[in-house]
Amino acid sequence: MKKNILIYSLLLFLQCRNDNLNSINGGQSIVESSIGLIHFKGDIKDAIDFYDANSKKRGSFFLYDLTNIKKVIPYAYNAEYRLLAFKIIPSELPDMIKVLSSTSEDVLYLKKGENHFVPKSWEEHVMSVFAVRATSESRFHIKASAYSTVVALTNEQVAMPLNIHGEWLMVEYEKENTTHSAWIRWKKNGKIIIDLIYVS
Repeated sequence: MKKNILIYSLLLFLQCRNDNLNSINGGQSIVESSIGLIHFKGDIKDAIDFYDANSKKRGSFFLYDLTNIKKVIPYAYNAEYRLLAFKIIPSELPDMIKVLSSTSEDVLYLKKGENHFVPKSWEEHVMSVFAVRATSESRFHIKASAYSTVVALTNEQVAMPLNIHGEWLMVEYEKENTTHSAWIRWKKNGKIIIDLIYVS
């Protein structure tokens, strides 16, 4: 049984890898009104410059101080864990990354090549989180189908991401000191429908 799961997971991984060869710049599907995210990878002391639509520098901000961009809210943020991720949308400026606020249409621009951020697809972002949790819109199933049997877990039970196949995420979880696998639908109609948990 475990061997079959491993083989199936490998096949799904190869399929997802091919799907994800369409990079952020290559036409990823739209999720949460964006084409992907950028994750902070710089030093905590790095000043991050931002620009307007005319490529004019408007100011700087830091991982631990977002005061200067208070209208542009990150998708995920925790300074203690050096977590900072913004949603991005197609930019009309070839040398700029266009950042979208999580709660409004406010935008700012970051210059490509300044190496403070790394772009990720939504699939890569979901796979990078510590764990996921079911919501009222999405439950754990034994197969990647809404018609398959629902896995009986508590509302607080979390599961670790293993693989993505389309709109479904394969996960593993612990129950009665045993590791099990399951599936959960992670997006629907361009919206994230599971809880993403970034830190343990």
